[in-house]
Amino acid sequence: MDDSVTHKTDHFPFKSIAAGLGLSVAYIGVIAILGWFLRSRALTAIRADYIPMAPNTALLFLLLGVGLAGLERERRWMNHAVRLGASLIFLVAFVRFLEYATSIDVNVDHWLFTFPGEHLGLAPVGRMGFFTAMDFIYAAAALLLLACSAERTAQPWAAAFVILTLVIGLVFALGYAYGSPLLYGGTTIPMALSTSVAFVLSGLGLLAIIFGREAAERQRAREALMEAHTELELQVHERTKELTATNEALRAEIAGRQQAEAALRESQKRLRDLIDGLGPSMFVGLMTPDGTVIEANWPALAAAGLKPEDVLGKPFEDTYWWAYSEEVKQQLRAAIARAAHGETSRYDVQIRAAQDQFIIIDFSLQPLWDETGKVVFLVPSGNVITER
Repeated sequence: MDDSVTHKTDHFPFKSIAAGLGLSVAYIGVIAILGWFLRSRALTAIRADYIPMAPNTALLFLLLGVGLAGLERERRWMNHAVRLGASLIFLVAFVRFLEYATSIDVNVDHWLFTFPGEHLGLAPVGRMGFFTAMDFIYAAAALLLLACSAERTAQPWAAAFVILTLVIGLVFALGYAYGSPLLYGGTTIPMALSTSVAFVLSGLGLLAIIFGREAAERQRAREALMEAHTELELQVHERTKELTATNEALRAEIAGRQQAEAALRESQKRLRDLIDGLGPSMFVGLMTPDGTVIEANWPALAAAGLKPEDVLGKPFEDTYWWAYSEEVKQQLRAAIARAAHGETSRYDVQIRAAQDQFIIIDFSLQPLWDETGKVVFLVPSGNVITER
């Protein structure tokens, strides 16, 4: 968890609302504690026929209220104090919850305060109720999450605990509001009216902190976006100036490239005219070192009645000329392998022509090297010798 100073909420009114509600909760706790010492049921229970707030409950509300009021203060020591207070609330409430869950009584309600025991009906007075302990656990968990982490991932969990705190407090407060307080008349300790009101106020205060942090986060995002927008505009302006200067250079370069491409096309046309004009009995092509056909002259295609797409991009040995015989293909594959390693091959061989006719050619396969001595192309050629 983040151990930074306080997680700040810069947006009025959320920060002020949270502080005001926190102080109200602390005030309710103080009034109840004074009521116990002054033996005033009006201060602890509001009405004589209502269950009073337990002394431990009042003390935890004092800690909870002070924690709410101080959570968003920009003081490291205050943040640590809020964490400590929330931890104490959680500890006491959890021990009380365990007393209910396990039936083991460690007398947590009398750790700090000891008042004469009495009952309201069948329910003991001065002891924290089950739902009060549960609500304190939720409220303390939310306060701890907010105090220990400003990460957005922690806020949904804190909000969930706050909702539980509000719901439980509100259910009991509505029971009092409609004149039907819950859990009265049995042995289960009801939640006091002032306790339910304090939980509602605590939940609202915690929600104010969460909303305030969300608002601050959105404001920081807007400011960051505006800053990025301004910086982007400056960058675009500078980049536009650079691009304007570069554009002129590119135009000149494009014009030069167009001229070079035109010259290359003219050179390729002359080469094509040359290899196509070698004569009807002279077959020439071009392959990659693995034997893939990338060029074939017109006489070679015409002799077999083929089109360029029939052979280009295919393995040479699988083309129409050679595919009639596995033995002929194997001999050609061996010649391609040798040529790929720089060795020239030459031999007479029968190839298939148009209409399943056969002609004999003086076949040659020569490698072409680049300036580093690497074989980059293979040049197959054949001269028709059938009439010899």
